[in-house]
Amino acid sequence: MNDTDASDADLEGILRAQGPNYEDTSLALIYKHVSHKSRTHVSTNEPLPVSLLVYAIHAILEPRLMFQQIPRLLDLLAQVELIRRKTMQQATSALVWQKWYLQRPIAEQDDVVLLTESEASKLRGMTRKTEDQSSQTIYRGIIDAYVRLHIKYLWATPTEAHLLPLYLRTYFPALFPVDAETSPPLFYKILSKEDREEHDKTVRHCIEFMSTAKDWEEAQLASKAEIDVDDYEDAAFQALTDDYIKHRSPEYMMKPVSLYLKKVKSRVESLVSIFS
Repeated sequence: MNDTDASDADLEGILRAQGPNYEDTSLALIYKHVSHKSRTHVSTNEPLPVSLLVYAIHAILEPRLMFQQIPRLLDLLAQVELIRRKTMQQATSALVWQKWYLQRPIAEQDDVVLLTESEASKLRGMTRKTEDQSSQTIYRGIIDAYVRLHIKYLWATPTEAHLLPLYLRTYFPALFPVDAETSPPLFYKILSKEDREEHDKTVRHCIEFMSTAKDWEEAQLASKAEIDVDDYEDAAFQALTDDYIKHRSPEYMMKPVSLYLKKVKSRVESLVSIFS
């Protein structure tokens, strides 16, 4: 079976049947399909269903984080964030039209289905500035954490270290000359001005980590020919990485990721229930 053999309807059926059982073999089909579609449709106006994105994200995170898939994870999270923003825009637009029609003469409202007070209240809750800022803050923190984790993984994994220059250029394009062959990742493309300021902090923290890690490696190489993977379990190296990824371990990050996905999925479902 290839990546496109399963229809969206088939996959939605699988999701409903599996519930939260992310380890089921059916998940392999879901993840392959989502990976294929997200690569080919990310620039279209038809985003993937949020339920598929959520399952694909959990497939990377559980039962243990697949470090090699962090770039895909960041891409999937950015797609969820785009859906969140679109949901906010649609809810705001609906409230604007509701207000406009309520101000029109009764005769002009005959053919218009207005929101109930309960529905309007739901939309007002979704579009509160504090709600938007909260979700945005959680999302920024998640992106920061997984960029840091991936840089640390590449640095401390000899078999993957050759990929570090590529991902430094990918994650931090502002530090490098424009390269027509290297396109910034989706999460970077959708950064707001405020997001970019926060991302600059991530850049600085990663540079500080690599500088400190370089000093540690040079100290190690003063007494041995090469550094083995086991050497990265050294207490001194672990201490500097603990500071670098404090409150950002894969285990710790499960809570904010789950909270963020739950919030977005809930908003989408509320919007669908009102307008379907």
